[in-house]
Amino acid sequence: MELLYILGIAILLFVLIGGKQSRPKSRHTSVTRKKKLKAKIRPVSFEPFSGKAHVIDGDTIKVRGLKVRLADVNAPELDMPYGQKAKWKMVSICKGKTVRVVPNGETSYDRIVATCYVDGNVDIGAELIRRGLARDIPVFTGGKYKHLETAAGRARIRAIPY
Repeated sequence: MELLYILGIAILLFVLIGGKQSRPKSRHTSVTRKKKLKAKIRPVSFEPFSGKAHVIDGDTIKVRGLKVRLADVNAPELDMPYGQKAKWKMVSICKGKTVRVVPNGETSYDRIVATCYVDGNVDIGAELIRRGLARDIPVFTGGKYKHLETAAGRARIRAIPY
């Protein structure tokens, strides 16, 4: 009887002390794993490609699973004034159309920087500027799109100092 009593205490101690120990989970564990799994964009080539576009914001789209930043154009971020409007205007420009992406050989924040076209030769960035929802970035373009900017667009969207 004493042997059963000692054996029961030993099992109880084993379960309480040495059994399945759980490690406290860090709240950042899943974030760290996601960062490790997310690959940096390193295109093998910067050849033009085309496909249907998924709009992320006013100057970023995703084509064939690759994020593409419109070259030489600055649209407001989603949380800024006119950011949502710029996004939805971009949706209306790209919806149901094939987007041709012509990379310029650069990347920015894991996005391919490119000039994008719909309907053959309609420059999406130029169209956003023409509609007053984006600005030209003269440091990069030398003023290529400056003539397309509207007074309303200049008043809505501040120029980014580079």
